[in-house]
Amino acid sequence: MNRPYKAVARTLGGALPLLVWVLGCTGSADTRREDDVFIAALQADIRFALGDQPRYAAPTFCVAIDPGDAAQSPPKAFVARLKPSAPHVVRSAECEVRPDGVLEVPTGRAAVLITAGPVEWVRTDEAEVDVITTRRTAETIRRRYRVVYEAGRWVCLGQVMKISPA
Repeated sequence: MNRPYKAVARTLGGALPLLVWVLGCTGSADTRREDDVFIAALQADIRFALGDQPRYAAPTFCVAIDPGDAAQSPPKAFVARLKPSAPHVVRSAECEVRPDGVLEVPTGRAAVLITAGPVEWVRTDEAEVDVITTRRTAETIRRRYRVVYEAGRWVCLGQVMKISPA
């Protein structure tokens, strides 16, 4: 190997870990922000689905997120952030949608599948998120939520209603 090539390799070798770290930090901040928006929208939809129902009678909520390509089962740490919203929340990988209803496979409990996403950014501090609630194969409801960054956290302001004049 000639000397100039070794010098360039040595220089890049030292800079590469720093570059990877910087890019990794940037990506994780964006991912964290998007996760926070998903959490706010999912919490709002879970509250909507629970309504006046007592917590002990609530179904299992199976959660999926769709970052834009396809719905996927989120990590356990993501689901743990939703635990205060409902008594029983699990990853969508633990559930199955059947014609007669959604089922949490390990327990056999009736469940509701909630899929959030993708996030559509209105501004850097405001987003809209579609949330699809599935109770059985032929029964799905789509709601759109407005989520804003307010007082240091992401908060869901409610559903976006688009009504056309008759």
